[in-house]
Order: sequence, then C-alpha cells, then structure tokens
Amino acid sequence: MEPDPLELDTEYSELWKKRIATLAQAFNEFIRLPVFEPEKEKLSLDGFALDDAVNHYLSDLAVLKRRYKVKRKAQLHRVAGLLVAALMRYRPIRYLGTRDVPGSTGRWIAFVNESFAVHVGVAICGEYYASRGASIQSDVLAPHREALAHWHGSMTYLIGQRNFTSEALALVFETLCLWLFPGNFAFVDTEEDLPAGD
Repeated sequence: MEPDPLELDTEYSELWKKRIATLAQAFNEFIRLPVFEPEKEKLSLDGFALDDAVNHYLSDLAVLKRRYKVKRKAQLHRVAGLLVAALMRYRPIRYLGTRDVPGSTGRWIAFVNESFAVHVGVAICGEYYASRGASIQSDVLAPHREALAHWHGSMTYLIGQRNFTSEALALVFETLCLWLFPGNFAFVDTEEDLPAGD
C-alpha cells in the first residue's frame, strides 16, 4: 500500500524544518569559534544554498529508504553522512571579506564550508545524547579535544580535497558514533523506532 501523499508532504516539511533549524543553530555555534573571531561578521549563511542542500539531503534520504525498504528513522550517522555530502555540494557559507586574511584564520576561511560540514556532522551524531540532557561539548567532546582536533582536520581535508560518497561519510560518522556516542546504537536490533534520526 502506498503512503498518503499528504502524509509524505507533512513528514517532508517537518524534516525540512528540523534540518534547517539544525543548520542554523550549528552555524551560530560555528561562527563563535575563536578561530573566526576577527572575521566572523564576514561569514554569511546563504539561504538559497542551505535550502538546496536540505532538499538534496531529503531527496537522497527518501531514495535510500525506498531502495532498502526502510520504514524506521534513519540512524544519525547516516543522516550525518547524507547531510554533510549535500552541504559540500552546495557550500552554503559565503565569506564576504577579502582573500588577504592573515595567519591561521586565513587557512580556516579557505576551508570554511568543509569545517562547517564536519561541525554539522558531529552535532547530528550527538542529537540523541543532547535530547537526553547531555552537554555534547563538555560531557562528550571535551575529554577527547586533542584527538578530535586531529580527526576534524583530517575530515576537513578528506571532504575538501578527496573524492567521497555520502555512504562513505556515513561509515566515517558511524565510527565516530561508536567511539563517542555508543548510545546511538541501542535500538538498532529492535523493532522499535529510533528515538533520534530522520
């Protein structure tokens, strides 16, 4: 039996709003990072590119769910992989300054969309923990700050300089979840719907 198209439109609309809100919140957190301090007023989120990225993500999600006959929510690491790939396709952060940015900030400006995409992927992986009241920054990430800084740099390089698929990114984020967010997998082998995901 085919689902009611109106129900699909409602579900699509709710997921679209959820992911737009996720990205807006992630951008606000992202530009507060100390590395962007001298240039943060020059970083802008392009609403059209953001809309295109979320629609692309939702389209890919629907195709994968249909192909594999998935009735439940998609796991968070899969959501992260699909959305990061869509963000890299549309590159929604615009830098409104000149190219002559001194020091380490200049390096980050060159890879701002890649760094933002990785930031978003980690935030999505932590959604289940955050929904249960955990502070992702202090409770989960802080004890691993040094290792995560190295991982973030490697991941930024991967999505900025190498070829990848959304499925490959999902595997990378699955590994991250196994390390930092193992609770995301508590419902994998049950018939219960996942408490977090799309």
